[in-house]
Amino acid sequence: MAVILGYGGVFDRSPYRDQAISNAKQKQVDLHFHQIFLRAIGCNWLVVGMWWPVFAFVALGLEHVVANMFFIPIGLFLGAPELTVGLYIWKGIIPTALGNILGGAGFCGGFYYWLYIFDEPNICVDGTYHQRLEEGTLFESRSPTVAAKAVGDRDNSSSGDLAGANGGTKPE
Repeated sequence: MAVILGYGGVFDRSPYRDQAISNAKQKQVDLHFHQIFLRAIGCNWLVVGMWWPVFAFVALGLEHVVANMFFIPIGLFLGAPELTVGLYIWKGIIPTALGNILGGAGFCGGFYYWLYIFDEPNICVDGTYHQRLEEGTLFESRSPTVAAKAVGDRDNSSSGDLAGANGGTKPE
């Protein structure tokens, strides 16, 4: 996109050219690695969590690796001073991607795991039920036949336990 708009002449004249160069410089040259990383966490926390509209991360000055794949290359294309491809990779891709992963998968995914899955005895993933082996361990898969029986047991059970009256064992 940066190449298309760059060669398309969108940023040939001021104030567009000056603003694009200023924006790229402020995002890469003026910030420290840890600042970019922390802004990236906040950005993906908003993007994945959808707590605010997605445009909020731009208004707040947060970092998103995909958005940077436009803003920084356009600055490089226009010859922003002090901006290099190596600097873009070091301060634009690496800390932003790591922060986005932590913000999106860690904070949002972790929160949703805790909210909806953490205390559940049986988890259905892509039609396969997984049962907690014991406290603090992972899940074991159950066959579709046993899973179907477990769903039937849940529907007939007053306790609401997915495993039903027979504890999730094979049908008798």
